[in-house]
Amino acid sequence: MTEAGREVRRASVLRVPGVACATVCWPPMRSDGQINSASILEFQEWSFDRGLLDAIVPVQDYWAPIFMEHARRVVGSAR
Repeated sequence: MTEAGREVRRASVLRVPGVACATVCWPPMRSDGQINSASILEFQEWSFDRGLLDAIVPVQDYWAPIFMEHARRVVGSAR
């Protein structure tokens, strides 16, 4: 993520210091706003195997695509 992207995310969403935003491991997002749940699962499995995570969290428990789906409808209708 670029410095400008970190600043936007920090200021608008996270409200955390810029240094914290720079050191977080952000999950990759595609240009359509969807996440790569396979890579998140892989990271969870890695963490779980090392005792860093108590359980694997299913994608439906942490990702609600309804927001991205709505945004695509709104943006698509504006074109």
